[in-house]
Order: sequence, then C-alpha cells, then structure tokens
Amino acid sequence: MLVLHDIWRRRGEVEVLRGLRLSVSAGELFCLVGPSGCGKTTLLRLIAGLDTPEAGTVELEGRPLDAVPPQERPVALVFQHPALFPQRTVAGNVAYGLEVRGVPAGERRHRVAAMLERMGLTRLAQSLPHQLSGGQQQ
Repeated sequence: MLVLHDIWRRRGEVEVLRGLRLSVSAGELFCLVGPSGCGKTTLLRLIAGLDTPEAGTVELEGRPLDAVPPQERPVALVFQHPALFPQRTVAGNVAYGLEVRGVPAGERRHRVAAMLERMGLTRLAQSLPHQLSGGQQQ
C-alpha cells in the first residue's frame, strides 16, 4: 500500500500540495487527473524520490521512503516526454537500468526480451528512438 501523510510542497510562493493525504492499495488502479499546474507531476516526483516534500511522509508497504534515494525505490515514473538515449536501440534503452545495476549480460538479455514481448515491441528491438511513434517511445 502506498500512503501519503499530510504532504506539503511549494514552488516559489505557490503552495502546490497542501496537506495531501492519499492511500492506494496494492493492485488498485489509481489515476491523477487535473488541470496543468495542479500538482500531478509534483506528486509523482515526490513518490519517486525525485523531489522532496517540505512536510509530510511517503510510505510504501509501511516503510517510510524519506531517506530512500530514487534509485533504490521500487517505483517507476514514465514521463510524458520520455528521455531516451538517441544512439541506443529500443533494446539498449530498456537494458540501460539493468546495466547500471550490474545485472549480468545473460540475465539482462532475457529480461529485456521478456519486457519487449510484454509490451509488444519485440519487432522494434533494434530500432532507434527517432524511428518510433510517441506511444512506442513511452
């Protein structure tokens, strides 16, 4: 379960999030909807650890994430405009995080192939990002 307790975050003089409380159960589908500037991206960045609340806590499965760096959080964030390495193939971009974490090459190839199959991108494994549609890039 993801739980946010009294989250506060400012951007300059603007209070973007004011005492936000939220809980999302394991397996629950949850959507954030709202106008531009209402705090959707700020909230996602706080959960992923890319930003820090001025007050409040973020917990995942009862564990406070305050001191957990982004790369160690079991959270993924896909931005609207993906940051892909233009010189890497689709498979290379998918493999990047595993490479950084030191996953052995054989296991990495297996996991990349499984993810590409799951996402219906196997036939595009050797394509470069500029050869993909926006949806395929995401």
